[in-house]
Amino acid sequence: MQLLKSKSGITIKREYMILDRDISWHIIKTAIPASLGQSITAIGFGVMNGVIYSFGIETVAAFGVGNRLSSVILHPVMAIGAVLAAFIGQNIGNLNPERAKETFRKAMLLSIFLMAFGSAILLNFREFFASFFIKENPVALALTVEYMFYLLIGLPLMGVFQTFIGTFNGTGNTHFTFVLTITRLWLLRIPLVMGFKYLTDLGSSGVWYAMLISNFMIAFLGFYLYRKIDFKPKVRIRKNVI
Repeated sequence: MQLLKSKSGITIKREYMILDRDISWHIIKTAIPASLGQSITAIGFGVMNGVIYSFGIETVAAFGVGNRLSSVILHPVMAIGAVLAAFIGQNIGNLNPERAKETFRKAMLLSIFLMAFGSAILLNFREFFASFFIKENPVALALTVEYMFYLLIGLPLMGVFQTFIGTFNGTGNTHFTFVLTITRLWLLRIPLVMGFKYLTDLGSSGVWYAMLISNFMIAFLGFYLYRKIDFKPKVRIRKNVI
């Protein structure tokens, strides 16, 4: 009610709250691939967790602790990817594709640098930080140290992945977001994990290898899809809108 009847600040007139069918359809059409990809990815991570549980509680502990420690570095880059979508969308809407491309390039370099710098620091102290959580279990601690090595050397690739996600969303190519997220998990990571589990004697190390390989391979797909982007508006731009 404050937005409608506030005596100070910004208010909204009721006539401007009526949904525009054309705009609403474009929003839904653009959002469906990305949201569907996120939903299917969530199911995929459930499958991944089920496989990881099959290796024992030490592997589960290593996976959980390693991911939480690496998230300290990963979350800022995920935020860059989210902001990147808005920056690119604004420049495309302003018919400035060159600035949109420049935004992509700078975000990519910044993300890779932050991930590489943070990983280099955490890599040398991974046993120290992991011991805060599981020092009572030497087996789990050793697995965590091993897992974090492969996780951290591959984190710059996650910076690449998040930059592509932000770019695809910002350019309206959310079907590329769907392809990238589904391919990384369902077509690469899960088959690799299952293959290492049943066809090798690597044990839990196969999970770490699968994650690193899938992140490496998906970067090539991201660059391939990026080259197909034309940086043109995907919706009709209304001029002289007050």
